[in-house]
Amino acid sequence: FECFASPLNCHFGKFCSAFPDIDTHFGSLGSFFSLPTDGSLEGSFESNPPFVSEVMTAMALKIETLLNGAQATNKPLSF
Repeated sequence: FECFASPLNCHFGKFCSAFPDIDTHFGSLGSFFSLPTDGSLEGSFESNPPFVSEVMTAMALKIETLLNGAQATNKPLSF
């Protein structure tokens, strides 16, 4: 699963993108920042965000929240 991709550069079958309103027609699951934080996610995620400090900081905080949720529900999750 790719957290930051586009229909033009995704390698895996599942990906999140910056423009979900358009990219969902090509397979995007929406924005990485919209992924549920209820502990329901599991699996391995590849995260290569744009190299913008605000995006990287927001990504790190989101990943920390997702990992805490996975730990609370005993789900396997890695980035």
